[in-house]
Amino acid sequence: MKITIQNPQFIFTDPNRNFNGYNFTFLKNHCNSIYLTNPRHYFSYKKMLKLHGIQSEIFLSKNKMLSNSDVLINFNGQAHLKENMLPKKFSGLKIYHTMDYSHNTKECVENLKRSCIDYLLGYTRHDLFCHFFQTYFKSFKERVIPVPFGHSKRYFNQKLPNRNNIILGTGAINRVTDINSKIDSISEYVDFFKKHDWAHPTRKQFYDLSKDHPSLIQNYFTFKKSSVKFKSLDMSNLLNSYTFFLNETTIMDFPPARTYEGIACGSIMIAPESESLKLLGLKNNTNCFFISQKTLSNQSELIIELKKILKSELLFEIKKESLQLAKNFTHEKIAKNLNKEIYEKFK
Repeated sequence: MKITIQNPQFIFTDPNRNFNGYNFTFLKNHCNSIYLTNPRHYFSYKKMLKLHGIQSEIFLSKNKMLSNSDVLINFNGQAHLKENMLPKKFSGLKIYHTMDYSHNTKECVENLKRSCIDYLLGYTRHDLFCHFFQTYFKSFKERVIPVPFGHSKRYFNQKLPNRNNIILGTGAINRVTDINSKIDSISEYVDFFKKHDWAHPTRKQFYDLSKDHPSLIQNYFTFKKSSVKFKSLDMSNLLNSYTFFLNETTIMDFPPARTYEGIACGSIMIAPESESLKLLGLKNNTNCFFISQKTLSNQSELIIELKKILKSELLFEIKKESLQLAKNFTHEKIAKNLNKEIYEKFK
């Protein structure tokens, strides 16, 4: 099985800082070649491949790529852009990573159909969990390969003797109508979620809660205007400094990068109960703490539940099981599993 990646733009990023850093490992260990649709970029790609120790052959000719590839993949997202479309003539297996499909959604769907894409890559099984995806990407039901963000080697358990025994709250809190995007590029997203104020409702709830209960929650949440405030923070060190971290799958229900970074650092996840998190192997009172929607909807009950969690006698075992689970989400393992999934689809 010969795998080719089209225009791998991720090669120009730092694999240790890239949320999808598994793609470097995948390119290095499991791909035969890359295909560039613009020959003028040849030398810049050649330079970056050498820098990262990647030996992949570079195809500039479409015909040569067509005759030497069994699988063609694009990891760039932004399927609405012409340069990201896969050649329709390619007769092998065509795979495309949707990335953040809330942007230019209708154009993306049309281009994916026009390119005759066989499978989509997603942060989870979007076709099972995200109502927005189910509405706009109907034709891709049962054709989504889940690829978790995973964690790079800089996220690890530092085994610090004394962690702060409260809940670390991190991440952006955005309104549905304000996600640093031009409104016309997210019009479908805004219309679909028009009854929702916040893209991260649980983060917003815990942010509000932290004002009156600083002994329960440490606020490192960011709004658009405050994002510079925590820009210089080393997130690995921060996660290693707290016993717990808050996680949320957002209104689109996919596990964010913090899911994997947090558990890799030995911090115990506290999150609203979610099927997309369960799919990863997360289990309440075994390797994390889930909070029911019923509890979340009642602030008095939520505070009682959080205080109970902070004093739980299960913390040692839960942390141990959580760290064990984190081993499944190194970038190396994710790349290996992706290759296995693709082979199963190809054969």
